Amino acid sequence: MPEAAILELIRARLGLDAASIGADCVLRAIERRMKLTCRADSAEYGAFAAESPGELDALIDELVVPETWFFRDREPFRLLARVAAEKWRTAPRVRVLSAPCSTGEEAYSIAITLAESGLRADRMRVDAADISARALDAARGGLYGPASFRGHALERHARWFEPADKGMRVRPAAADCVRFFKANIADPAFGANEPPYHAIFCRNLLIYLTAEARARVLANMDRLLMPGGLLVCGHAEMGIVRALGHPFAPQPG
Repeated sequence: MPEAAILELIRARLGLDAASIGADCVLRAIERRMKLTCRADSAEYGAFAAESPGELDALIDELVVPETWFFRDREPFRLLARVAAEKWRTAPRVRVLSAPCSTGEEAYSIAITLAESGLRADRMRVDAADISARALDAARGGLYGPASFRGHALERHARWFEPADKGMRVRPAAADCVRFFKANIADPAFGANEPPYHAIFCRNLLIYLTAEARARVLANMDRLLMPGGLLVCGHAEMGIVRALGHPFAPQPG
């Protein structure tokens, strides 16, 4: 069927396993883009998407539905704060990667956590990567509504936000520490010229990828994480990491 070629394009370019989010959801996204681009059928749309990076980006935005908030699952940030205070206080510069970073709440949460742990802004940087141009635009804007603040996150960290139209905006003291860029961590060339990171946050991505893409992501993280660095994955993903035989060890509680 013609849709199969588009699913293969998504698999090859993104490493996305359509079955992990539901093939029907992917097909509905394709249908929406077909209508918006006035393509007569899926074969015509598939050829168009394969030749148009901009259209592939638009399809990605249809597929990637951000669901995140500040300090999501508090424990990773408590752990980050403890390790930063105990091990990184004298580091010339602490570097942390958030990938995929979605609409930016995680990356800003990391920057705030490091600052509250005693690190100066000029001694830390958070790199934040995602494949969705729309998500990155939202992240760079730094403007968030109530859904981004759950579990009293705003009250606990109010000094890092300022009121703005339709929400709260991240203050420059935190925002200036974060660099957002478009990239796919499943790309073998991801971060090829980057020095190692003290910590990598890669949560709830592996569960959506093909086996080949998972292996590429883990190889990249193995290469980019400095010895003794901190890797934060989703709760359901540690089994995947262990199954692929990578030398990451659980962090003591």
